[in-house]
Amino acid sequence: MSAVIVLLGAADSDAIAALGLAPGLMTQPAIRTLGLRLETGDVIAALMLQIAADEAEIVDIAVAPSHRRKGHAQTLIAHAVASLPRDGVRVLHLEVDEANTGARALYAASGFVETGRRAAYYRRPDGTRGDAVLMRLALDGETANA
Repeated sequence: MSAVIVLLGAADSDAIAALGLAPGLMTQPAIRTLGLRLETGDVIAALMLQIAADEAEIVDIAVAPSHRRKGHAQTLIAHAVASLPRDGVRVLHLEVDEANTGARALYAASGFVETGRRAAYYRRPDGTRGDAVLMRLALDGETANA
């Protein structure tokens, strides 16, 4: 079954909530939410971006459990990377828990590079804390760590 990338709006807030994202963010003008929708209408993945001037940040990304490990997150990232320069965005940022090795590998494969860390940023269920890994992708060919 094929899927299509769509710009999600308020009417998709239930789908966003089902994926574990905060639908209330969708009402903020600087937030753009891309989704992957099946022919059936079901949203199986979503990526939230916050845009400020010539920079954007991936606020969150989620894929329905039954559709994980099929390249959907990478498809959404690739679409964002391709479309953001048309809006004047030159740099895309994100942060990820150092323990989330799958996500870190996905982001590295998409061209993101580590630029720093926030020590003990994430609180884990067992009470320990983990670093946030800060990553960046230059969209205009500039040096990645500039």
